[in-house]
Amino acid sequence: MLTDSLITDGLRLRVDGIEMEEETIVVSVTSINQKGICPHCQAISERVHSSYQRKPADVPFAGCAVRLDQ
Repeated sequence: MLTDSLITDGLRLRVDGIEMEEETIVVSVTSINQKGICPHCQAISERVHSSYQRKPADVPFAGCAVRLDQ
């Protein structure tokens, strides 16, 4: 399955959809983590402190650019 090749299980993401836009594969994802861990103090949090759109970059897949959308 295409989602198995694009998203590894360790990322804890749910794939909501995959679309083609010209030469780009757009993968819509949602985090399935219920809690977050502070990268500095390792404290566990159950509420959102802030959010922002991330634009991860990766190598092309099957000759197409890959973009993750939230």
